[in-house]
Amino acid sequence: MTKLEQAKEKIIMENSHKLVSRFASIQTQLILGFGLILVLAFIIAIIGYLSLYNLQSNVDTTLDEAYRIRELSLEIENEFLLARQNENAFLDNWRNIGFEIAMSKYVWETHHHLKQAKEKLDEITYLFNITQDEKLIQATSEVEQLPPLLSQYESAFLTTVADIKNLSRTNGVEHRLREQWLLLNNMVKPLPDPTFYQLVLQIQANEQAYFNTDKKEYIDNIHLLILEFEETAKTSATENLTIDENIIDPSKLIFEMDKYLDLFNRLVELEEDVKINTDIFQALTITITSMLALSLGLLAAFVLVRRIIPPLRQLSHVAYKIGQGDLTQEVIISGHDEFAMLANVFNHMTTQLRGLIGLLEDKVEKRTHRLKLVAILSEQLNAILNIDQLLLELDTTIKLLQVELDGYFVGLWLLTDDKNAFHLRIGTGREEITFIYEDYQVDMSDNKGIFRHVYETGTHYLTNDATNDAMYEYIDKFPNTRAELTLPVRIGQEFMGVLDIQSDRSDAFDSKDDMVFQMVANQIAISLRNARMYGLEKKLRSIEEERAAKLSELNASKDRFFSIVAHDLKGPFHPLLGMVELLIFLADNGDYDDMREMLESVQVSTNNVYSLLENLLEWSRMERGHMPFEPVRIDLHEVGNNIVELLTPNANEKGVNLLNGVPENIFVHADENMLDTVIRNLTTNALKFTPNDGSVTISARAWEGGDDTERSQELVGSDFIEVSVIDTGIGMSEKDQHKLFRIDTHHTTLGTNKEQGTGLGLIICQEMVEKNKGRIWVESELGKGTTVNFTVPSLAAPTTPSPAHLWRGEEDSKLYFEDDFIEESPFIVPPSKEMRLLYKLAKDGNVDSIIKETCQIAASDEQYLPFKDEVLALAQEFASGIVVEAYQV
Repeated sequence: MTKLEQAKEKIIMENSHKLVSRFASIQTQLILGFGLILVLAFIIAIIGYLSLYNLQSNVDTTLDEAYRIRELSLEIENEFLLARQNENAFLDNWRNIGFEIAMSKYVWETHHHLKQAKEKLDEITYLFNITQDEKLIQATSEVEQLPPLLSQYESAFLTTVADIKNLSRTNGVEHRLREQWLLLNNMVKPLPDPTFYQLVLQIQANEQAYFNTDKKEYIDNIHLLILEFEETAKTSATENLTIDENIIDPSKLIFEMDKYLDLFNRLVELEEDVKINTDIFQALTITITSMLALSLGLLAAFVLVRRIIPPLRQLSHVAYKIGQGDLTQEVIISGHDEFAMLANVFNHMTTQLRGLIGLLEDKVEKRTHRLKLVAILSEQLNAILNIDQLLLELDTTIKLLQVELDGYFVGLWLLTDDKNAFHLRIGTGREEITFIYEDYQVDMSDNKGIFRHVYETGTHYLTNDATNDAMYEYIDKFPNTRAELTLPVRIGQEFMGVLDIQSDRSDAFDSKDDMVFQMVANQIAISLRNARMYGLEKKLRSIEEERAAKLSELNASKDRFFSIVAHDLKGPFHPLLGMVELLIFLADNGDYDDMREMLESVQVSTNNVYSLLENLLEWSRMERGHMPFEPVRIDLHEVGNNIVELLTPNANEKGVNLLNGVPENIFVHADENMLDTVIRNLTTNALKFTPNDGSVTISARAWEGGDDTERSQELVGSDFIEVSVIDTGIGMSEKDQHKLFRIDTHHTTLGTNKEQGTGLGLIICQEMVEKNKGRIWVESELGKGTTVNFTVPSLAAPTTPSPAHLWRGEEDSKLYFEDDFIEESPFIVPPSKEMRLLYKLAKDGNVDSIIKETCQIAASDEQYLPFKDEVLALAQEFASGIVVEAYQV
């Protein structure tokens, strides 16, 4: 090694030694330690800054995610509730507004809201999937179950919509059911047996009750009624199935009723399907709502618990409690940061949910209570058919509604017959409303308000702010009305009135109240119609019974007529024929004394037959209303004298004293011929039943009413004369007195000298007396005699105007004679009464009128034509003052 290299090595070693000495000093070590500390502090600061930055970023991200999850949860819940609301609106209103309108208005909205809910669920799923937390991703499995549930809910809803569409189609089951019921109704309504029609009405009432209440008992009632209907059809007599000579086949009725039952069963099945789907809606609603509240709440809580443990742990606990149904839980977080805001929102949501569920429960409870009330009222009203009892029950119904609603006023307004006003038939309200309801009505001629709107449209009208509603018309009787619900009382096109419910509180009615109370209005309409139909049926039945009684009376009259013809007319001919044969024998032998005696017997028998024929003719003419009625001024004393003079020979023959006890100057206003016939007939009867040494007296006095209350009340205020025919004959029992004046009972008795009668005399007398506005009655005691009394108007008493031809025009006269003579064709000359009419006209000297009347007589029947000239000649003689006595009869 050279010296130079050794020197360099020595220098390097010396420098190294100096450097080591410097580093080993305390000063150097302090400087180096402090520098290192500064470096480490700088590094720590950088790491802390980065950590704080990351923490802040994570917190912000977590809060943003939690906020977004909260917003999405609320939006999903809101979309689902809106879908549920549209679903309820569709189910509640499709019958009222029509399926097509309801579908376009509500079904599309439901689909739209469900679609929005699914999209927001997808967004929540995406938020969780972008995280790196495996546990958080696993927690989203419950959220992933919500879309299938929403799809299941939508599918069930669309199935229900399809079922309802089938129901509502023109050829749908419900429409066909209505048509089938109308067909049955039209088939059985005209049937003589009302049982069929009543059964059809009861079937319809039970059908409507079932669809209103869903009670299975009404289905059983319908089946029982249908069985009764078919059994009645099988066992009914032919006359009960005959309409205008057309016989309805019972099998056809049974076939149509079976078609109705099949349609009804199908409709019940469809209704059950709708109900099942509705139950599915409710179950899915609870499930989805619970999962939304629970799952999304838990997920949001899970996110926050995983990242910011203390505040979100409380949220998780509260969310769990809420998911269990405890809505009283609240999140208590102090401060003003995002967690506090989230807690406030969560608490607010819980409060809203609690209030919403409470409100829904209250509404459901109220709706259930009102539906039960409607069902009870329907059952009560359906059981009443008497209109008076129904109105009393309706009064109770209206009061129940007023109490149920705490209403200001509730009234049933019925449309008047002229359809120009609504009459307040039943009403009830607060104590301050004191006017008399029954005297109040609303005129529709100038009214443009709610009542007229409901009448013209046939739909209900609801206003919750009456004072600001242009349709509302102020009525001074109801000054405090603030809300009003007016419902039509109608069935089909038959509008009966309105059910008006008023409140003194604004917003008093819920939008769904109209459905419940419309059911009440419909039931009132059904009850009113049933009661009216029952009243009409009762009235028709009464008319039928009256007609049946009249027909029975007519049949009795016919039987009586043939009985008289067969017995009384035939009876005299047997001895008459025998006496004729005997007369021939006596004539051959020249025994003229016996022949005279036989001829007298023949004359008596012939007179009896003639009297019978005359009575039958008089009775027949009165029954047909063809007997002329000409009331004139009559001297009753003179009539009595004439009858006494006429019948004195008959009285002397029996040894009976016949007296005229009628005072002078008693004048009556009656038909002279009828009055003469009545008194003569009664006097003849009295002579017939009065023995030797007895007496018959004709008397008269002013009518004072006597003991006959009914006749007294009828004749009060009029002047009448009471005419009496009094005999001391054999009298009659009370039982026999009840048989008098009746055509349906044969009551004729032999006289004291075996005289015979027709049994028609008293009946003819009664009809003639009543024709003159009087009454006839009998007072008799067996063994003591009989008094026959009748009343006749005095000259001052009002009577029916005379139908004499002289007072009538030519056309009336023609009709009168045609009606009077068209059935008198067996006679070849005008009857004596028409001849008396001609005589009366002749005395007035009106030849033209006489000619017209005689022409009418001649024109009424061809058999009169040969006598036309003789009648005209006779009339001209009358007009000239030449009175032919033979024609005065």
